[in-house]
Amino acid sequence: MDLGKRHTVKSENSIMAQARRFFAIAYLTALETTRQPICLILATISVLTIALFPVIIAHKMGDAGKLIRDSALATHFLIGLVMATYAASSTIVKEIRSGTVSSILSKPVSRELFLLAKFAGIAAVMLVFSTMASMATLLAERAGAESFSVDKYALYPLLFSVLLAYCVAGFINHRTNRPFTSNAFWLMVMAVFMAFLVGGLLNEGGRLTAFGSKYDWNLLPACALVALGVLLLQGIATGLAIKLEAVPTLSICSILFMVGLMSDFLFGTHREESWLAEAMYTIVPNWGRFWMADMLTNPGVIPWSLVGTTAVYAGLYLAGVLAITLFVLRLIEIK
Repeated sequence: MDLGKRHTVKSENSIMAQARRFFAIAYLTALETTRQPICLILATISVLTIALFPVIIAHKMGDAGKLIRDSALATHFLIGLVMATYAASSTIVKEIRSGTVSSILSKPVSRELFLLAKFAGIAAVMLVFSTMASMATLLAERAGAESFSVDKYALYPLLFSVLLAYCVAGFINHRTNRPFTSNAFWLMVMAVFMAFLVGGLLNEGGRLTAFGSKYDWNLLPACALVALGVLLLQGIATGLAIKLEAVPTLSICSILFMVGLMSDFLFGTHREESWLAEAMYTIVPNWGRFWMADMLTNPGVIPWSLVGTTAVYAGLYLAGVLAITLFVLRLIEIK
């Protein structure tokens, strides 16, 4: 009986130790990702670009809301692709080639735990980025809802949030010498959230209103689908990053992205005629599943059930990609 108890306690301690190592590697990966200047630059470009769409597109009578919405979602998707690629490359392949991984694996850390923790750390940052882009999209759509006018109580807080984040991060860096890049990234996330709260509480005249009454909440499912697509792209980039640098990884992911967007046309229409088309239609991710912006125009609503089925599709595809990556990682000699 005592031996059984000791064995149980030892197993529980082993599981807890593995969990601590997993979260430690994931945390350090997320921290390292946010310290990459390219991630801050891309996040800033994303927020500012989405914020400026109401100003650029406000003259399109009758179509301003749709154009702003589609442009913001496309910006979210494309910048998410680039950010995920560079984040995976900067935190995986460089560590493998510099020998950092060998020192980690020399401890009681398996290759499976290392890869999954790395993926989780980057995924956490990408989810934060997608949340920030989604809030900016809701603000921008509200700011440009009316043609030939811009709602300043939605636009100005969003623009000011970026300036505020950079100023505060610069001040903290000057006084405490803490890293500017990671501080600016997280401060921008918080500042965009505050702008989202302000925009939700004020109407066009600057008066208090019920929170979110001016937001088009039907955008949330579309933003969630894009976020799932970004996570899937990150998983693919993580698999490629164990062998390739950032530029080749980005090139392959971009080609896969473009082919996947045309998957229904290139392969779907020929599935019954060719086994090759059937195989390609199955293997290549169908990014059309993650782009449902047209449904916001007709019928005007994206059901959450569709988001759920797409999440299952993305999860199964991710599981397959990570399984293949783990198999390849086991074959790689790490020095």
